[in-house]
Amino acid sequence: MDENYSIRLLAPIGEVQGPELQSSNDAGVVSTLGTIGDYAGIPSIEHSSAITYVSSCLPDRHLIYVSPQISNLGFVPEDLLDRPDLRLKQVHEEDFGRFDQALRRSCNAAEKFICHYRLYDIHGKVHWFHDEASVVCDEAGAPLFVKGIMFDITDKKRMEAELVDHRYCLERNVEQRTRQLTKHIAMLESCNASLCDQLSSARLEIAAMKQQLDATGSNNDCSIERSFS
Repeated sequence: MDENYSIRLLAPIGEVQGPELQSSNDAGVVSTLGTIGDYAGIPSIEHSSAITYVSSCLPDRHLIYVSPQISNLGFVPEDLLDRPDLRLKQVHEEDFGRFDQALRRSCNAAEKFICHYRLYDIHGKVHWFHDEASVVCDEAGAPLFVKGIMFDITDKKRMEAELVDHRYCLERNVEQRTRQLTKHIAMLESCNASLCDQLSSARLEIAAMKQQLDATGSNNDCSIERSFS
């Protein structure tokens, strides 16, 4: 038996209307009327760059609403609504497994969904998004649909990458300079040891020469004494 779940829809002129999402016990949300601007926590942010959306839960997870801000990726809402699988296809292949696992876990456990992942825009350019959503359940606790908001964090990710590169270059320069200083110190220590050895040898040579000189002076004194006797 079908059940109807009423939600609030925001008309383009800003007035709140009350169409319905049609739902069935075995199929989840199957259709929607109008455009969703505010539902149980999704703020009306028509003048923000954030993208709000509503999607069905498992197994299909198709979009049933997406805000006009999807145009930031070059799409219009109808592109994704007419092709419900398009959103999933736009997820970067390296991030899809993590994204899919997190979304499935949220739908199965009716828990909050939070994920950072990359999306391709209509031209194939990569954008980073922070996606945060909640699962709406019926009175029995069964998940009905997901309502969420996506923030483009591409600039933040770019700055983070630049900081990582800068830190890597700095660490590499410090490492190279440390090796140079260590080599220089070892050279100085080696030179110092050599100088110490040379100084020690010179001292021994001077001492030997002094002994020889003392011995020569003593012999001369004896010769002089004999000559006067």
